[in-house]
Order: sequence, then C-alpha cells, then structure tokens
Amino acid sequence: MKLFVKIQQLRKQNGMSQEKLAQLLGVSRQSVSKWESGQSLPEIDKIIQLSNIFEVTTDYLLKDVAEEKCIDILRKEKEKDVLAHHTSFMFKVGFTMFSVGVVAIAVFWILSIVYPTYRVMWDGTLLTGFSGFLILHEVTPVFIFFCVVGTIGLGMMLFEKKKEKVSV
Repeated sequence: MKLFVKIQQLRKQNGMSQEKLAQLLGVSRQSVSKWESGQSLPEIDKIIQLSNIFEVTTDYLLKDVAEEKCIDILRKEKEKDVLAHHTSFMFKVGFTMFSVGVVAIAVFWILSIVYPTYRVMWDGTLLTGFSGFLILHEVTPVFIFFCVVGTIGLGMMLFEKKKEKVSV
C-alpha cells in the first residue's frame, strides 16, 4: 500500500477531515489533498507528525508493505495495548482485595489486643487471645471471609505478574 493511500485511510479511520488534519500539521488543506491523491509527498517532519497523530510507526507509513501485513501489525499492537490494560486492571483488583484482607486481619488482631478475652465456657473450654476473641465475639466467619478475600487477591496479583513475565 502506498503512502498516499495510507494517509487517506488513517485520516478516515480516525474520523478526521482534510481540514482538521491540515490544522494539526500546520499545512493547507490543499497540501493534504495532494498527498492523498499522490500528486506530492509530505516532508519528513510532516511524516513524523503524521505517525504521532495516527499512532503508527514511520516505517508503516513509508514502507510499501502488503495490506494484510499492515493490518496484522496494527491488530497486534492493539491486542498488546488491550492485554496490558487488562493485566494492569486485574493486578489492581488483586492488590485491592489483598490489601482489604490484610487490613481486616490487622484490625481483628488489634481489637483482640485492645479488648483481651478470658472466658471459661460451660464445657470448661478456656477462650483467650486472638482465637478466643474471634469465637467469643462470633466474628470467625467474617474473619475467614477476609482471609479468603486476601488470598484470592494475592493469587490474582501473582497470576498477573507470572502472565506478564511469560508474555514479555
């Protein structure tokens, strides 16, 4: 595919008029029209600006590569961006879950120190310390829930980091 075809195709894909592209490049609309019709070529600094505006490489613009290969390259770049965003999002979710779990466990532990328990149950069981606090105040299921949330979050973080290393 020739440069003039690529310029026109990229401009249309981005929903941009010749006038708008000309403004961004600091040239006249007629210059853009001549580039797109193949009557003239843009200067090298304008090619660099075009690559920045359309987020493609200058190699893509300048090299006469087969259309399928160009589309494949663009598709792969887009997939990498989506994967990076997804990985980043999943890591953040995992980190948040892990943090919530750790903070909740720390709060339970601090509460068990601030409000120590010492109780003998009817069957002679002595409830003291952290486990006594959880049982006496009937918050063991809540504690287990936060442990599970933290563990799942840690698993998500580790999985995303491992996946990131494998894909690089």
